[in-house]
Amino acid sequence: MRITPDIRKQIGELARVVALLLGGAWLMLCYLEWSLPDIHDRVRSLDHGLFWAVLAISQLANALRGISSAVAAPSPRMSGTITVILIGLAVTVGVHQSMPAGQVLIGDAAALLATILLAVVVWRFASRFADDIGEARFSGKP
Repeated sequence: MRITPDIRKQIGELARVVALLLGGAWLMLCYLEWSLPDIHDRVRSLDHGLFWAVLAISQLANALRGISSAVAAPSPRMSGTITVILIGLAVTVGVHQSMPAGQVLIGDAAALLATILLAVVVWRFASRFADDIGEARFSGKP
């Protein structure tokens, strides 16, 4: 039986959805490991298995949908926003670990809110000035 290009594309879309669902499960498991250290040994193998399953299924989805695994350069708004979000999450982890037990949620909420607001500002700024962001441009005259 020959698989038509339409069926390959649909299977690729299904694989992409499964990879996203497994990715969400993996992120939830990482959070549980981080917040409940006593379960770390019990879920360690599941954690690694989910991670590799997400990578493998993502590559399968790209192959079935005919998408090259070469990644194009992200736009300035995407790269700036992703950078702000990753740094904000790192700050949230630092705040979470340094706050007293009764004030952890307040510190986490403040760090996440600041991250979201700054990400929106960076997105809007980079969208507005996308033509001016990037490689250096010289006029040729000193």
